[in-house]
Amino acid sequence: KTPIAFLEYFYKKRAKNWDFQPLEKYRGHFLIKKAFGKIGIKKTEAILDLGCGTGSLASFLRPKTKLLVGIDISPDMLAMASGRSLYDVLSQEDLEEHLAKTALTYDIIVASAVFVHFLELDSIFQLVRNSLKTNGTLVFTVFESDQDNSYLNDFLMYSHHAKDIEGLLMKIGFEIFLKLRAVHEYHNHEPVYALAYVVHKT
Repeated sequence: KTPIAFLEYFYKKRAKNWDFQPLEKYRGHFLIKKAFGKIGIKKTEAILDLGCGTGSLASFLRPKTKLLVGIDISPDMLAMASGRSLYDVLSQEDLEEHLAKTALTYDIIVASAVFVHFLELDSIFQLVRNSLKTNGTLVFTVFESDQDNSYLNDFLMYSHHAKDIEGLLMKIGFEIFLKLRAVHEYHNHEPVYALAYVVHKT
């Protein structure tokens, strides 16, 4: 797991310019939106934007739910998210700690480029499952591994192999509804591919 101090430093530097990245450089949130478009979700009671960052998905998620909660470790990113005035609740917390203690359960949990900070996904997947309502949905993206295993990539985030992710999801108690593959962003002018999943709690 990426150390919290590094995450705070990393996102502090990027917070002010995060929403102004050119489309040809960063396309992560479009992958989440595309996944949503494939499943036709009606308005729900509660959505958790896990690792919400500056709230880039807030305007997309807001019409889909009565309660929109955003959690992030970076105070600088959350300050930008707060300025949107679209979340019902915003909280600066470690994601695992929040999931472990929250009494709320959600219809949908969204994790856009969140699990790229975890090498071992067992614990976070289990915590997410516990925080979903019966038949709840997890929508997430991960960097795709171009090797036979998961590893720390050149920009200090984790790339995961599809077989590892899918085996773990089924083991923990998720049914895979949808899988997409697309360019997530560019690093040193080279495309970085990601996998987007929509999975249901079984």
